[in-house]
Amino acid sequence: MTRRHNLIIPIVLAALTLIFFSELAFTDRILARGDTFAYFYPYWTARDAAFRAGMLPLWSPHIFAGVPLLANSQIGTFYPPNWLTSNLDAPNAIRISIVLHVWWVACGAYALARASLGVGRLAALTGALIFAFGGHIGGHIEQINQLQGLAWLPWIIWCLHKSITPPHRVFHGVLLAAAIALQFFSGHTQTVFITLIGAGVYALCVRPVRGVITLALAGVGALILTVPQLIPTLEMSSVSNRRGGLKINQATAFSFNPFVTGRGLLPSFDRLIFSEYIAYPGVIGWGLALIGALHGWTFARVRFP
Repeated sequence: MTRRHNLIIPIVLAALTLIFFSELAFTDRILARGDTFAYFYPYWTARDAAFRAGMLPLWSPHIFAGVPLLANSQIGTFYPPNWLTSNLDAPNAIRISIVLHVWWVACGAYALARASLGVGRLAALTGALIFAFGGHIGGHIEQINQLQGLAWLPWIIWCLHKSITPPHRVFHGVLLAAAIALQFFSGHTQTVFITLIGAGVYALCVRPVRGVITLALAGVGALILTVPQLIPTLEMSSVSNRRGGLKINQATAFSFNPFVTGRGLLPSFDRLIFSEYIAYPGVIGWGLALIGALHGWTFARVRFP
């Protein structure tokens, strides 16, 4: 019964993802704005052209006055899922990647809820749908590298949980290092930083000593795995306009402003909010969160008067 459910849940999540993103999945419509249109389409086109020629994408003379490709970690040269769509044109490759990674993050959220919270299948499925189809994931659809990185966030926490709770298995520690490396290869360093901070907090809350050691060892393993991308990226950074560090206004650009918290957690009717700030889980999500909070408070009052 358990094995059958383990097979059914990914299928259900796949079906729901296809329904939710039906226009991307079943029509000829593509994303035609923002970073997707102006940045990722040209870079993915140049990168995939090199792949089809059997070469590493080192340099492209067709973007601006010539740009380095391999050194630009944002285009995901070493990210294996990007290899699978290299024979497609960039718009179709990206829309397929969007659907696949939303499905993957939903599966990860389900697995994490089952493992760490110990909730039932329906509760875990509900949580997975709210997370995968909520505002934060949806707000990063047009930044494909961020979406790809976010898709590994629940899986990294899941691997960490499995590594530090009985039965302790080295296998899950290896998976943790691989998952961190894959997230890095997807090409959005800030997402890796945020994920590792979250993983560190989780480790401190669950098994402080073992958790921190496990995460540190996995980080070293991931660092070794990502050397092919790190070396050219660091070399480019050393000759870029950021080689001396960032000024304070640059370092704090796009930082979260607490005064927009309300607009990030609720829909905005007057104007669009910056996608980095969107965390709206939907009306159903908010309703279930309120019920859960009230139930937990009532339970605590009963158990601990």
